[in-house]
Amino acid sequence: MADSKKIEILDSSLRDGAQGEGISFSVQDKIHIVQALDELGITFIEAGNPGSNPKDIYAAIAPSICQDCYEVSEDVIIEFQKVFLPDAASETDCGYPDGTEKILYTKKENGKYQLNLWNACYYTLVKAGVLDEHIEVTDICTCCNPQYLFSHRASQGKRGNLGAFLMIK
Repeated sequence: MADSKKIEILDSSLRDGAQGEGISFSVQDKIHIVQALDELGITFIEAGNPGSNPKDIYAAIAPSICQDCYEVSEDVIIEFQKVFLPDAASETDCGYPDGTEKILYTKKENGKYQLNLWNACYYTLVKAGVLDEHIEVTDICTCCNPQYLFSHRASQGKRGNLGAFLMIK
C-alpha cells in the first residue's frame, strides 16, 4: 500500500540565515541556494526582503564640497578620527578592506585641515557591506560650481537646498 502522506518543509535560511553576523548573500548566492533547495524538494522558501542585503545596494555619492574647498579645524578632525581611523594603518588612510589608500584629510601649514567627505562617505558604504563596484563617487564640487549647485561656503553662509531624484529601472 502506497503512503499518500506528503511532508512539506519550510526553509527560512534565506531569510533568517542571512541575518546572522558576517553572513551576506548576494542575489546570485540566493539564486544558487533556491535552486539547490528546489532540487531537494523543499516546498516553501522564505527569501527575505529584496534590496535589504548590502551586496544588492547600488550607491552614488552626490555632488558636495571637495577636499580642496573644505577646510576644517582640528576639533572636527578629532571627531572624524574617532569614527573613521580607529584601526587605520596611517593617520590619514581610512584603511579600506581592499588595501586601497583613500585619504580622509590633509593637514595644512596654517594648522587647519582639508577634509575629504567623498572618501568618508565611500568608506561608510564599504564598511556597511556595499560592494566597491556598486559605488559611484562624483568629482563635482558644489563650492567650485556655484553657478549650477548651491554651496553654503561659496555663498558665504547663505542658506539653500539641493535635491536628488532616484529611480529604480
